[in-house]
Amino acid sequence: AEIESLRTRVFELENESNLKVEEAAAAASHKDEALASALAEITSLKEETSNKVSQIAALEIQVTVLKEDLEREHQRACSAQANYERQVILQSETIQELTKTSQALASLQEEASTLRKMVDIYKSENVELTAKWDLEKSEIE
Repeated sequence: AEIESLRTRVFELENESNLKVEEAAAAASHKDEALASALAEITSLKEETSNKVSQIAALEIQVTVLKEDLEREHQRACSAQANYERQVILQSETIQELTKTSQALASLQEEASTLRKMVDIYKSENVELTAKWDLEKSEIE
């Protein structure tokens, strides 16, 4: 009976041992699967990180190019503003010159009108003097 009891106990222990071995094998298999999954996830994340780093580098280059373009456009705008201001000043000076020229022209036209009147007066006097001279000449003859 004791042998039978020991056999039963050995049988139970073997069953427990087999169950523990199976549980350990399943746990090891599960651990291996989890490790493989984690390694795959790490690889995927590394690739994603690498892609993101490449995208960041490309975007940084694009930002640099856009900053350079912005600076060039800013310089062009400043240059255009300076040219506009220079043109406004030149137009103002031209308007002042035209005003002075117009005033000088009006003054000269007035002087020419005065001189024409004087010429007309002198012509009349000359005609009168010529007629008087002709009269005196004919009287003298």
